[in-house]
Amino acid sequence: MAEQGKPDIDLPDIDLRVDSEAIDHARDRREALGVAAEILERSLERPGSDPSWALRVAEAMQGLSKAFDDHRVDAEADEGLLPQLRRDAPRLSTTIAAVEAEHVTIAAGIDAAAQLISSCGGDCGSDEVAMIRESSVDVLRSISLHRQRGADLLYDAYSVDIGGG
Repeated sequence: MAEQGKPDIDLPDIDLRVDSEAIDHARDRREALGVAAEILERSLERPGSDPSWALRVAEAMQGLSKAFDDHRVDAEADEGLLPQLRRDAPRLSTTIAAVEAEHVTIAAGIDAAAQLISSCGGDCGSDEVAMIRESSVDVLRSISLHRQRGADLLYDAYSVDIGGG
């Protein structure tokens, strides 16, 4: 029964403590990926004319690449989150396939950005700095959207909020 003046709405029960090793791994990888993206963003913000800029960005991109590879391997492993989602929520198979396709696209974007960074050999001119920043920001945007889609997917499957970290 609704309180006076408040609508009668059935809200889903949200269990923030779902006991699943795959979800726990996803939370850990999500956090690591967020930290790596933040480090890259901070590196990109530094002055591009700084002689150490390209090295810092290259190191940050390597960290992001590693964090993303770990995320992808864990998510797609036989006992990973995406196969578990396919079993538990087959109605979401189209969304799951889209998330897997994003893995390929994001990995290619990371590789392309890393190639741009290495192509200037640590001595990047202003044009190269601009191209590296643009490519890297595209990667960061893709990862941010991917993380949001992943959180939506988990919520749609289990009514679980994976967290904003």
